[in-house]
Amino acid sequence: MNRLVCAVALIATAFASNGGAQARPNFAGTWALVPDKSAPAAAAHQAEVTITQSDSTLSVSRKAIRYSSAGSENVTYALAYIFDAADHDSPVSPLPAGLNPADVKRPTTQSKYRAMWTQTQLVVITQQLRQPDATGFSPRRTERVTFSLDADGFLTIESIAITDPTPGGPTQPTPIPMRSVYKKASYALGISN
Repeated sequence: MNRLVCAVALIATAFASNGGAQARPNFAGTWALVPDKSAPAAAAHQAEVTITQSDSTLSVSRKAIRYSSAGSENVTYALAYIFDAADHDSPVSPLPAGLNPADVKRPTTQSKYRAMWTQTQLVVITQQLRQPDATGFSPRRTERVTFSLDADGFLTIESIAITDPTPGGPTQPTPIPMRSVYKKASYALGISN
């Protein structure tokens, strides 16, 4: 009987260490957009993203163009997430150079996110409360973003956002999910992996 119990314990331990729990993928690196695998084609995808990842955080660095009264500027900003399934204040994208944050009225009054792993996929769900409209109604916006690697090593970032309709307002279209597929790139060497 003792041998049977020991054998079952060894099998359970081997299963848990080898196949029972899948390792989390590492998304770290610089990734270049693969347009023909991304959808919808008309969506504004980021041509390049750089991700850093630790045991508890993920930071996504993106390039963008910011417009101000002085003109436009290229900026790189990073949004960092802690993946512990707890509520956290959402990271905020940077303001254009020369603007004082106290002078800028952002459309969101409150924004919280939760980031968690579901086996080999990282899911970030953000809930925002928007500024009240002319009637005093404060719409909520919920966005779900997932990060995953496919069998060929491509990074897929999928997102969908849903905003509360305005009471008595126009009919709302069905939200369209966006899917961006990226290939690992090494720009320092000038080659793709």
